Amino acid sequence: LHFIYLCSKARVSAKGIHLQFKIIQYKKTRIKYVGLTVKSPKTNSFIQLFGVSESSFNLALRKTFSEFLESTTFWKRELSVEESRSGMATHKNYEQCYQNAYEELIERDSFVMHLYASELKTTMLTSDDGIDFIKLQSIDPLLNVVLARGFKDEKQFISLGVSRSLDTALEKAKLEFIMLYNEAPDFLTDKKDVVENCLRPHYLSAQSLLMTRIMKRLINGGGEQTLTKIDHCEIHTGVQERFGQFVTLKLSGKNILNLKFGQLWENEYNAHLRILSERRLHVLPFLIHPLL
Repeated sequence: LHFIYLCSKARVSAKGIHLQFKIIQYKKTRIKYVGLTVKSPKTNSFIQLFGVSESSFNLALRKTFSEFLESTTFWKRELSVEESRSGMATHKNYEQCYQNAYEELIERDSFVMHLYASELKTTMLTSDDGIDFIKLQSIDPLLNVVLARGFKDEKQFISLGVSRSLDTALEKAKLEFIMLYNEAPDFLTDKKDVVENCLRPHYLSAQSLLMTRIMKRLINGGGEQTLTKIDHCEIHTGVQERFGQFVTLKLSGKNILNLKFGQLWENEYNAHLRILSERRLHVLPFLIHPLL
């Protein structure tokens, strides 16, 4: 992949891999973009993976490569398509890999918690280039979780960012939003021969009337409650793989909310109810999973 990048070719196809480099222009923002289409040995279908960066193609390429290794871990372990990729990360440095995976766990937990608990307070940060940025509460007080929400052709897009730095979390949420915005044409098609898009579930879940109402509530400040401090998060390393110099981890937490697309709410009801009750939060009475 690095050799392909150094050759500066716009498009390269070899052995079932299609790599694409381009510049995305979103209003006043220009970002570097790398798309990778690769054939899954498990499903025998093509999967699309993405990486974006405002600074360099190299960083976008590394992000895409990390996504590829995480997907490869899924195929190798033969994990179910219903398994969540929340809490997965890839990096050369084990400590940084663990930190990235942990941050994603906290990010997804924060998002799900705010979906279900209407009384939680949110903070409207700013509106920029048609994107609203909202700070969510987090069970880790050292981490900032930012949600971005915007529209394209009256279709809603939602993205997340997490970091110890609030500015960095906001920037991550913005880059993820632009990536979703850019891939919208593929989401909007119903053709069966279109390759599987790993971002399609995100798009579909954001279009429900329920999700639109929830986003409106979050933008308007949510409720009045501030989350009580969580004394301890029990983290487990469920999957660990090495690919040369890289390590891929998948973390999970007994008392951390999972984000799983397409899974019925009733299948997770008892676990989520217990976790939210421990946090002294009330669960909204969803009949099905709000992301279905």
